[in-house]
Order: sequence, then C-alpha cells, then structure tokens
Amino acid sequence: MRWTLLPILTLAAHAQTSADAYESLLRLRTTATVLHITAHPDDEDGALLTWLARSQGVRTGLFTLTRGEGGANLIGPELFDALGLVRTEELLASDRAYGVDQFFSRAADFGFSKRLDETLEHWGKDTILRDAVRVVRLYRPDVIIARFHGTDRDGHGNHQAAGLIATEVFKAAADPNLFPEQLREGLRPWQPKKFFRSARPNEPGAIPIQTGAFDPVSGMSPRQIAAAGLSFQRSQGHADRRADAGPAVSSVIPVEPAGSKELFDTLDTTLSGLAQLAPSLNLDVPLAEIEKSVARAIQDFDARDPSRVLEPDVVPALRNLRAVIRNVSEASIDPEVKYDLLFRLRNKEDEFMRAVTLLAGIAFEVASPATAIPGEQFKLAATFTNRSAVKLENVEIGLAVRGGTQFSSTPAPREVLGYNEQARQEFEVVAGGELSRPYWSRKDEYRDSVYAVNGSANLPYAPPAVEATESYAISGVPITIVQPVPLAILPAVSVALDPRTGVIPASRRAAGLEIHARVVSNAAAGADAKVHLEIPEGWVVTPPELPVHFSHRGEVQTIDFHVTAPQTVAARTYALRAVAESGGKEFREGYQAIAHADLRTQYLYRPAEGTLHAVELKVAPNLKIGYIAGAGDDVAASLEQIGIKPQIVSPADNLALFDTIIIGIREYSVRSDLRAYGRNLLDYVRNGGNLIVQYQTDEFEGPFPLQLGRAPEEVSEEEARVAILDPSNAVFASPNKITPADFDGWVEERGSKFMASWDPQYKALLESHDRGQAPQKGGLLQARYGKGTFTYCAYAFYRQLPAGVPGAYRLFANLISIGKPAK
Repeated sequence: MRWTLLPILTLAAHAQTSADAYESLLRLRTTATVLHITAHPDDEDGALLTWLARSQGVRTGLFTLTRGEGGANLIGPELFDALGLVRTEELLASDRAYGVDQFFSRAADFGFSKRLDETLEHWGKDTILRDAVRVVRLYRPDVIIARFHGTDRDGHGNHQAAGLIATEVFKAAADPNLFPEQLREGLRPWQPKKFFRSARPNEPGAIPIQTGAFDPVSGMSPRQIAAAGLSFQRSQGHADRRADAGPAVSSVIPVEPAGSKELFDTLDTTLSGLAQLAPSLNLDVPLAEIEKSVARAIQDFDARDPSRVLEPDVVPALRNLRAVIRNVSEASIDPEVKYDLLFRLRNKEDEFMRAVTLLAGIAFEVASPATAIPGEQFKLAATFTNRSAVKLENVEIGLAVRGGTQFSSTPAPREVLGYNEQARQEFEVVAGGELSRPYWSRKDEYRDSVYAVNGSANLPYAPPAVEATESYAISGVPITIVQPVPLAILPAVSVALDPRTGVIPASRRAAGLEIHARVVSNAAAGADAKVHLEIPEGWVVTPPELPVHFSHRGEVQTIDFHVTAPQTVAARTYALRAVAESGGKEFREGYQAIAHADLRTQYLYRPAEGTLHAVELKVAPNLKIGYIAGAGDDVAASLEQIGIKPQIVSPADNLALFDTIIIGIREYSVRSDLRAYGRNLLDYVRNGGNLIVQYQTDEFEGPFPLQLGRAPEEVSEEEARVAILDPSNAVFASPNKITPADFDGWVEERGSKFMASWDPQYKALLESHDRGQAPQKGGLLQARYGKGTFTYCAYAFYRQLPAGVPGAYRLFANLISIGKPAK
C-alpha cells in the first residue's frame, strides 16, 4: 500500500535553487530514514533535522504531538484551536526550510503542565501511543531521535510525555498485538534499528554532530538554514531568529543499542544493501549500478547547469530502479520482506522523480481562484516550463480531484519541450460539496484535550480537493509531478454568533442584550440571505428575522439582534443559534479565516452557536476603561458582555480621562512605547488612576521593585485550590462578594508569570499552587501608589473571560471597579 505525504516542496511556491537540486541528489544515495519526536512546535532540533535532510540526504520526519494551541500568541488574537492552525502553518513553513515531513498526534496542547501524570490524565497514554505507533508504522524509520527523555529533566509535562512515548514506541510499533486495527488498515509492524535522545553539550556519552559546517552550494550551514526556518514561528517570538556562521553542535545520546558511536554505524543504509533482504532475487548488481550512477551525478554536479547529470546518470538510474521494482513486485518471496523492499524502493522512485524535476529546473504553476463554493464552475490553468537544455517528451497536464469536485478539458496533444518552452492546459472545474476544513476538531476547545479526527490521521491536513499533475519523459523514462492547487472550497454562506461564549447577568427582571451575527457570502456575484436566531423558550428576539444582501464574494456583514430574557437563573447556561437561509438552503456554521503573512490561509469552522452563562454580577456604573492591547487577547471584547466598552489607547495618551487602564498580556515584550511612556502610566496611578497589568515578561517594571525570578512560576492546574488571603479587601468585597466558588470551572490554567519577590508595599491577595509546588502568592499583587491603585495580575483572565467563566468575570469586575461605588 502506498501512503502519500503532503509534499515538503511545491514547485510553484518555492524559489528553486541549485542547492535544492544538489540536495535532491544526496537523497538518492541512502535509504536511511529518521523520525524526530517532540511535543510542540519549536521544540524540534532544527539544526539536526536540517543536517540530516539537507546535508546527509536522509529521509527525515518530524512527529510533533500537539499543534501548540495552548500557548500565547505574539502576532494576533488567535488562541486555542485558532492558534493551533497558526502554529501548524508556522511549523510547516519551518519544515520546508529543514527539508522534513511532518506528522501530528490527536493530542491538544492544554497549556503548561509541570507533571507527566497530569499530561497523561488529559491525553490518555494509549491514545497517544496508538498515534505514535501508527506514525512509526507509516514512516518506518531506521532511527528514532527523541527530543526529550521522559523524566523530570524535561520540565514541561508535555515534554516528559513526548519522551516517554518515544521510548515506548521504539518497541511497541513492532508488536502485532498492539493496535491491530492499523494492520487491517494496511500498515505493517515495524522495528526501528536505533534509538537516541537529544543531549546537552558535553553531556557524558553524547555523540556530537557538527551542524555549523559551511555548505558552499547553499551558502549557509545547517544551523543557519534551521534558524531561518524557525523564524517563521513568529507567534512564539522567533521572528528575528538568526544564527551566526561558525561552529555549532547538536548532540544525541545512544539508548538502543547503548554502544552506538554514530547515528548509522552498524546499519547498511546503501541502496545495494537492500539486496540482502532478498538474496534469492540477485539484486546486488542492478542496485550497485544505480549507486554508481548516483555517485557520478554527485561528483559531476555543476551548480551552473544542474541538468547536465540527467541523461548520462540520473535518468538511466531511475530506469534501472524501476526494473528492480518490477522484479520485486513479481517475485514470490516472504510477504513482509516484499512489503519492506517495495516500500523503500518506491520511496526512492519518488525521490528520483523529485530530483529529476529539480535538476531540470522545471516550473509548474497553477492559476486558480483562491476560493469557490460547492457547485461553482471556474477555470483553472496550469503552466509547465522546461528551464533546462534537456528535451522533455510526452508532456501532458492533468488534474486529480477529491470530494466530489469534477473537471473537463479539451484534449491536448502530448508536447515536446525544449529550453524555456512551455505547455499550458486549461480546465473547467466544478467544485465539489466537501468543504476545505481541518480534519481534526473538538467539541469544547477550552476543555477537551484530545481531538476527534475524520480521516487523514496524523498528517498536517487532509489532501487538497484539487491537485495538478504533470507527466513528461526524458529519454523514454516517464516522470510525474503532483502540485497541490491552493483552492479553498467554502460554504456559500458562513454565519457565526458573537459572542460564542459569554455571560449574562442573572436577574428576575427582564434583561436585554445585543447578539451579533457575522455573515459572509462566498458566492461570486454576492447573494441574498435572511438570518434568524433560535433562542431559549420564553425569550424574545427583535427583529425576528433580518434580510441581508451581498454584492460580491467575500463581503462580510454584521447584523444585530436585541434579545430579551424574561428571567435568567444564576449558574445556568443558555444556548442561542444563528441560522442563515440562502438559495433554499440553511447554513448553521461559520468559519474563522486564519491568515498571516507568509502562511497559507486556513479556515476554522464552528457551529453558529453561543453559550451564555448566567451569573450574579455587578459593576461600578459609568466606568470609562482604557485598554492597551496585548499580544493576543480578547479581554476588551469580553468586557462588552457586561456593559463595559473599553477604548483602545496608547500609553502616550491622556490617561486621566479613564477610571481604569488595563494593560494586555505580554505587552511590555512587544511594544517599546510602554517602557518609553512608563512615567505617564505611573503618573496616572499617582494621580488617582486604577492600573491593571496582566501577566508580563522580564521587560516589565512596576511602581516598586518586584521580580519574576529566573524561572517564572506557573500554576498550570486549572482546578488548583485558590486561597483568598484577605477576604475583607475591597477586591473581594465590592461590588461582588468573591468566594472560593468563583474559581470553579476555570480553563487551562490558573495563571502564568507569578512574581517571585516584591517590595513590601505590594500586598499579595491570592495564593495558589500545583500539586508538589510551593505556595504561590505572587499572582495577584496590589499596591497603593500616590492616590491610585496598581495591580499586577498573573491569573489568566485572558483565557477565562473568552471562555465565559462566571467567577472570572465577577473578580475582574471588582478589579476594574476599584475606587468606584457599586451598582
């Protein structure tokens, strides 16, 4: 069975270089395969991966357990599942620089975890081991390199789990009694030959790998290429990542077998070594001839004319390789041996076709609309350019489609292309009904720790709806290229509710609230639609229905409904749904477009539903709130649900106009003006203002000294007990009476970046800690400064408020109401 991975390189999206062509030749000389196992995007040893894939020609895979959805976002407002899509795209951009294939498990990053047992409680060990076994059986690596050790030295509980799973999968993947459903799927048990773990520099027993060696073809060392690749992971603060020229080392420690001196010692990774798997077939001579051809091509490679090695060496070697594949396919040998041989030989065949295409400098570009709706007909044009002196025969362009998409074209004669000549083919395409969406999802992105998947398990994405195929021949040897078409099939109408999750004040009187429906039309010429809400029994919505007219594709309209709730009961939840009708169809879900520079746009779908938590809540009247926007939080928008409409301000503004100023998360690390105008902020407090600073990093300074410490503390267990240290403090007394019950139902964590030490003029208001952690009192610190109040808040309101956690709203209402009478 053939398993197709998404290509690490697409010809239209990547500037081809002689370095790419040369590196594709290096891959032809070895059968070695390595799998690197980590927990999150940016955990990977990129320098080691790049050295393996680009300098050594090793088929290299990266298995990242999570998509990083539990972290913070330094480039936008996306959190949770939306952040997972951002980081998936960032990691794939890094992978293209490293030169590796990418895999994921179903595990969701649920936030920082200090302990292995907590991580396994969230994920389920068997669930993640099952995914790891599947990836190993799918990729069949000779060597596994674990980034982590599975012990306390790894720190993060997710890291420990990645180390544990890497250790166990080394043998588990070979056990036919484990996860037999994978064998019914067509996979086979697989036993890797070696297992290593990443090591610290100069660690006893470590094997150093030189990743700083200069490559004159690419002009960089593997470490420099890897740093450039890591710079795509901007949401984690790596945008400016660079590496200097000079020595660099990645180190690994051998585990199985313990005495290894190098990654591949004792392994025969030559192509001719495959002959030993089936001695009766006498493959020694043809495989040795292929190796000689590859060696000559590498020796004779000329960066000024990469194609010169095609006809004398590479193309004949591919012809011979296919003869070997036919021989093995027709042979009566042990089925497991045949499976392994064909798996390796067909991988090599794919690598040969990629090498031929790169050496010929072929450009294959596809022009299509960026989006289409089901049933829409559009034109797609593919252009194939031969940029080498080698004659290309039987050039033919086609399409491969999925999900109900169909196409037609006028038959074109097979062409012969010389230097810089082109072939072009146009297609009439009708988009199918299967939407372009992630194959993984979870019902509650705030609390579910494992994704449900629908096909394509462990791959970055499901295969695209349309792929362009190009076939050609050199000296009678056929080559096929597959080019994904960047087309997203979207619904004719997208509808989403705002807020999706929030709060509504509990009341025995009629309560009114504004509900917003965000509607997008994807029809080429616009469309007419009507939208209504489905609301709880006894509630009233005005107007009952609203018409919407769109004039063009991609137009967005937000329509407002006024909902009256005659009676709401504290601690109960209420569901609302938006329904759009257009073209005789109902639409009950919408998407969030995840788009950032240098990353492909992805679409995250959610039902057009909202959940409102009824909560007994008061807030001081007529508050004027200024918000200095943070590095990715929705606190300002969340406050609108309780009648507060913050104004986005700058630290240089006249802050005296506001009762309370809130500083967003990690703001001091991304905005230099905060430190430049720090005096303005302190003057605001001294003159009577109320300043709330959400969690920050080392750049932050308060009115009095305070320290995060070298390793700032997190309270990662969202259910960790919280003690109120001074119940009589106004923060807990007015306008809402705060009790320990207000800390029930929190999501992901209690908080991050707790202060380690502080001046006595600060007062610690809360204490919390994880199991086995010392009590942490630095999460909510308050000080009087002049006439005003300064509060540092490490508790994760930026996660709790968008998730609609009632107690978090009550406490935050008190914080913003400091110094004002209750209503």
